[in-house]
Parts: sequence; structure tokens; C-alpha cells
Amino acid sequence: MRRSLTKSEIVRSSAEIDRLFRTGRRYNGSGLKLIAAPNGLDYSRLIVIPVRHFGNSVQRNLARRQYKELFRTNKDRIRSGFDLAFIVYKGQTASYGEKELILISLLSQAGLWTA
Repeated sequence: MRRSLTKSEIVRSSAEIDRLFRTGRRYNGSGLKLIAAPNGLDYSRLIVIPVRHFGNSVQRNLARRQYKELFRTNKDRIRSGFDLAFIVYKGQTASYGEKELILISLLSQAGLWTA
């Protein structure tokens, strides 16, 4: 079983990121923002962006890893065909379980969570 995201599941190019920010719908949560836009593919893709001045590099990379892992473990319950950007805000001190609840609530707001 693969324990990481494939390259195709990550939004990489700046043109795709710009399109996501221009055309995506925004949803706010506690210390986290979701931007979602259709991508025309059979699968969803992800990018995690901590805001500027979000702790040190260890904290930024920990937040990235945790949200990528939450996406990977729950991607069978997330509607496919969307690009998702999670923007993590400074001061978020939620535990892993709380982050999962915040993520699920944002995806439910967006209509992308299928229980």
C-alpha cells in the first residue's frame, strides 16, 4: 500500500495554482481555509500552503505532512475531480484529531465530503 501521494495528486505548476486561486470557491474554518475548483480530471489534487510567518520550517513542514496525510487517508470519501488548496494560518495549535475534524467540516461546507 502506497503511504504517500502520487505526483499526479499534487498541484505543482504555478499556472494551475493561479487558476485555482482565481476560479476557486473559498471556505473558512478555524485556522484553515479551503479553496476548491473543478479540474476536469478523474481524481482530486491537493496543495497545502502555510501562510507567511507560520512558525519555523519544522512547524510548516509538519502542517504540510499532516494535511497531506489526512487527504491521503480520506481521499476515498472526497469527491473526485477537484483541485484543493488548504491554506494554514498562523497560530493554529490543533491536535491531529482536531485538524481532521476541521478538514471534514470544510469539505462538508464545500459539498465535497461523501460520508
